[in-house]
Amino acid sequence: MRDPRIDLERILICAEKVIEYAGALTFEEFIHDGLRCDATLRNLEIMGEAGHSPPVFRIREDRTLAS
Repeated sequence: MRDPRIDLERILICAEKVIEYAGALTFEEFIHDGLRCDATLRNLEIMGEAGHSPPVFRIREDRTLAS
């Protein structure tokens, strides 16, 4: 089973990249800059994939969470 922290870290890294790539641009500048647009959309796609399958947790007999 995957460690959910890896997915959360991947989402955070991609979100930081999206802000870096598109944060200072106007919408018009953004849509006319193909490389930034593609890079931003790819990172949004990765974020969606990482968040698509939430982790499954089980409750142990001692009532603590197990992944």
